[in-house]
Amino acid sequence: MAHERSLVKNLKDKPFVLIRVHVGGTNAKQLKAVMQKVIQEEGSTIVLFDYDAATGRLTSRQTISTLPPGFAGSNFCSEILVSGDGRFIYAGNRLHDSIGIFSVGTTGTLTYVGEEWTRGNYPRSFNFDPTGQFLYCCNQRGDNIAVFRVDRKSGGLTFTGLYSPVGNPSIIVFLDLAMSG
Repeated sequence: MAHERSLVKNLKDKPFVLIRVHVGGTNAKQLKAVMQKVIQEEGSTIVLFDYDAATGRLTSRQTISTLPPGFAGSNFCSEILVSGDGRFIYAGNRLHDSIGIFSVGTTGTLTYVGEEWTRGNYPRSFNFDPTGQFLYCCNQRGDNIAVFRVDRKSGGLTFTGLYSPVGNPSIIVFLDLAMSG
């Protein structure tokens, strides 16, 4: 609480958003923001914010679980990724070993579509290839990267059967060498 009070005092008259960051011990360093969406690592939720461009203020509008309905076990979120066309959100669930899939409605509201098992243990990071046709998932404790085909109509992921053995993979980034020239 003392940290929160000093944060608010230091941000007086400056745009900021204060969300509950102590869900299961989560701290601000464990929150990852993408546009107006935030994934809470230990809370296993995505928070959708409305953004006021005039003031810079973010206002929480929706909180949705990254896990399947009825799931009651432990989990840690890892990554949040928006599809290239902005129609789908993907959320990594490390102890559930899945990627949650959400559709983005016309007002930005998220709807749970389903999840895909990552074919490994502890999905730390994932990313689309440059074409957006494939999603590569780093299964950190499984020592592999698993490859999924992306269905651009439904947002669904289908395992291709391809694994790349990599010791303790934690992030995957694509670089177009032709463009770096």
